[in-house]
Amino acid sequence: MNQDTKHPCIIKDNDEVRTLLNGRFERLKLSSRAITKDAKDNGRTFTEQSLSRYRNHGNVKGAIQTEDVMWLCEKYSIKLKLRATRAKKNGKK
Repeated sequence: MNQDTKHPCIIKDNDEVRTLLNGRFERLKLSSRAITKDAKDNGRTFTEQSLSRYRNHGNVKGAIQTEDVMWLCEKYSIKLKLRATRAKKNGKK
């Protein structure tokens, strides 16, 4: 996580998620403007600038919200899998 990161977030901090989204946008030849317009048409409220901050730098101040990243993943068929486990205490679960 770089020093400009606003708050740690398992999804927004994940470079693989960001790389997969950027790859999908490139394959579909989608600009930030087109993505933002589509998002607005679907009730999302992020700006081109906040999307660009996320696309170029990840979870930095002014980037899109975690919910927006999750929406983009769903919209563009990027599957997210989150696994939570109980922390081990003295080597035991």
